[in-house]
Amino acid sequence: MTQGINTEEPLTPFLIRATAIASLGGIIFGYDLGVISGALPSLTFSFSLTAEEVESAVAFLYIGSILGAIGGGYACDVFGRKKAIILTDGVFLLGSLVLAGAPSYGAVLLGRILMGIAVSVSAIADVAYLTEISAEGHRGALVSCNEVCITLGFLLAYGTSYGVTSAIDFQEGWRIMFGLSGILAVIQACGMMGMPESPIWLDKMGRSEEAKIAWSIIREGEEEEADYEYDDDNDSGDKNSSQQTDALADLSNSNNNHSSDGEHYQPPAYNELYRNSQTQQDDHDTNNSFTDHSNTHVENASTMHLFLIHYRQVIIAAFLAIAQQLCGHLNILNFAPEIFAQVFYGSAYKISSGEEDEGADAEDVEQNQEEHAKLIAPTILLGLIKFLVIVFVIKKVDVYGRRRLLLCGIGLITSSLFLLGIIFAVNDEKDEDASFDTTTQILAIVGCIGVVAGYSLSYGPLTWLITSELFPAHVRGRALGASSILSAAAAILISYTFLSGQSRFGRAVPFMIYFFISFGSFMYGYVAIPDTAHCNADVDGGRSVDETFEQMWFWKDGGKCACCWRYCCCCFGFGGVGAGRTDALSEVQMEHCIMKGNSGDQEVPKDAEDQ
Repeated sequence: MTQGINTEEPLTPFLIRATAIASLGGIIFGYDLGVISGALPSLTFSFSLTAEEVESAVAFLYIGSILGAIGGGYACDVFGRKKAIILTDGVFLLGSLVLAGAPSYGAVLLGRILMGIAVSVSAIADVAYLTEISAEGHRGALVSCNEVCITLGFLLAYGTSYGVTSAIDFQEGWRIMFGLSGILAVIQACGMMGMPESPIWLDKMGRSEEAKIAWSIIREGEEEEADYEYDDDNDSGDKNSSQQTDALADLSNSNNNHSSDGEHYQPPAYNELYRNSQTQQDDHDTNNSFTDHSNTHVENASTMHLFLIHYRQVIIAAFLAIAQQLCGHLNILNFAPEIFAQVFYGSAYKISSGEEDEGADAEDVEQNQEEHAKLIAPTILLGLIKFLVIVFVIKKVDVYGRRRLLLCGIGLITSSLFLLGIIFAVNDEKDEDASFDTTTQILAIVGCIGVVAGYSLSYGPLTWLITSELFPAHVRGRALGASSILSAAAAILISYTFLSGQSRFGRAVPFMIYFFISFGSFMYGYVAIPDTAHCNADVDGGRSVDETFEQMWFWKDGGKCACCWRYCCCCFGFGGVGAGRTDALSEVQMEHCIMKGNSGDQEVPKDAEDQ
């Protein structure tokens, strides 16, 4: 029996409208992440901020993001996708009002935390809603629209920053920049009022009649077909419906995707994994009795035990989540005006430092406004490059493969950071207060573009795509949630390294630190990260994932860090994984389970028992 919307269903006006409204969350998301870049100069001027206070204004959004990542999935499941989106819009609006009317620096930090919470929850709710109202034939494209809208939000933020800085009082411009996101939030909330709740969520909550009505609205009045979708007359249908709602519930919980620049990209691969697992589930249950038996126990295991079982996936996911922030891309975007000030004027704080601006007269302020408008203009180019590269990756990721794009992107980031480090080091030796010559200015802009393009080619969309493809459904949500928190924590850390690092160690030092981190990331990615295009962790007990790992030297026979990981398993009492077993696993049995990535109830080979 077919569940959900028919895969050959045409793209209806309703779906187009729903996608446009839900994807507004992506635009708000990207706008609030990108607007800080243009707002920092006037914010710094207004409150006479130090370098550390400027860095905190950036970092506090990611503190809020961690809070949102912890509770966002719960809110989405308890209140429903529609209500979660509307509540998120309310938090966006509250945050924008707090920021726009902030009387002090402390109020600014509070507003940034609120925005961080909203950004994180939006990453879950918007994509979960789009996924659950879409036909399978359109789902990937519709969910990808949200990713594109995130980059459009960045571009809108940079364009708005330039326009506001050019036309409005310099000291108050940051209030308008922050406040505009509230207008977008109101528009989305009003639009969502007229949308139905996700029928998948309604059915999961036992509200089948409401789910039928929602399907009917989505199908634009095709009630007869909607009734067929929820025919409860045969047990097979009940089983498949339950599997579908469980899978999509896990999907909604797992879309805590922080990327980027702190971006929270939502991988289209979720949809492929969902479709593949559903079409093959019946045969899999019949022909693979061991996997069915073990999954019962594994799904009841604790999160720690599950992470220990999937240790190779955990290591890769943690690496990607942290490395994507430590490459410094976040600081290139957020502090772009300061970087361009160093390139064109010789000192980032010659213009914006509060200490130097305290005695500024009206003529000085007007000059600051004109100069900052020129410094913000190149960020529009960065936003455009980011948008174009993301569109390219979405269209070509299955053609070129995850691994190739990831390594190419990290390589581009590494070489661009090296270029920036050399440029600033050479210029500092000449005269730190002098502007760069024309050729060096062009090279510096090329270096910044290279970092942004490389990130959008690799970490931005692929971190969450690769992570989602490596983990099976019963742990995928927790894996992505943990990755989101790690990514936000790394973003907080890296935000405090740029201005402070330049002030204490020289302008070139942060770039060179990011370069060495990125170079190490490239080397690790080359030996340890496989191409996951053909991995399906939900079929055959994740055999395709294991086979992919075994083809790589680094992970062959369990991996070069297997001994350390087995020691951790002993410390955490791995024997508890097999829920329902009364005997603890022996060390040899545990080793076998860890090496194969399966649960403690797998049949242990004879040679392992003999040992």
